[in-house]
Amino acid sequence: MVYALAAKGFRFGGPNVNPPDANISFPPTYAPDSLWNYEVGTRTNWFDRRLQLDATAFYIDWSNIQVRLATASGLAYATNFGKAGNLGFESTALWRPFSAFSVQGSVTYLDATLKEPFKSGVTTSLRVLCYRARPSGIFSASVSYQLTGLPLQPSILLSDRFISTAPANFGQVVPLTQGNYNLLDGRINAYIKSVQATLFVNNIADKRGVSNASYLPTNPFEQYIVRPRTIGLTLDYRY
Repeated sequence: MVYALAAKGFRFGGPNVNPPDANISFPPTYAPDSLWNYEVGTRTNWFDRRLQLDATAFYIDWSNIQVRLATASGLAYATNFGKAGNLGFESTALWRPFSAFSVQGSVTYLDATLKEPFKSGVTTSLRVLCYRARPSGIFSASVSYQLTGLPLQPSILLSDRFISTAPANFGQVVPLTQGNYNLLDGRINAYIKSVQATLFVNNIADKRGVSNASYLPTNPFEQYIVRPRTIGLTLDYRY
């Protein structure tokens, strides 16, 4: 199968709060932003459908980008600036040598660039940045096995994903990064008549990966970490 598409999306604009000081000025409103997504892809099956390969290439054209900035006193506001382009590639492979066992892996590559200069701040010391992000990627893999011949029909799933390093902010005094961590999850399913029981452990290695970060001149930088190791049990009843 081969496909191609072009899709357009947008976000609404809105108002900013009134500044408490007449000497502080920023736009009273911010406008909508929009993007076009151009994409081509293919799906193929091999070896009597035991191996499935997907591949997709895309380009995102983003206009009038909405962004949140801050004044020197730390007052946040929203505004619009410039354009950006994001060239990407995604690929997934699913191998099922027999019905009870499967291995899946995927990779995503992103290369984003600001296509127009970015002006940050509302004071007299405006800084202009022509920005090109470091190419980043997401890699994931999973293995599942279903023990159909045993009582309760248990199944086991292990999955791991890696998020590479990427910038977390645009043109600020303190450059921040996010990513550069991997998360390993595991789960065991079993069936007791009409009840499906799932024991799961997410973030098995208890990583403290930074999923996002921000900085304001009046405050120390903030980092948002992924959820720590989480152990749980879910029960699903079907009738």
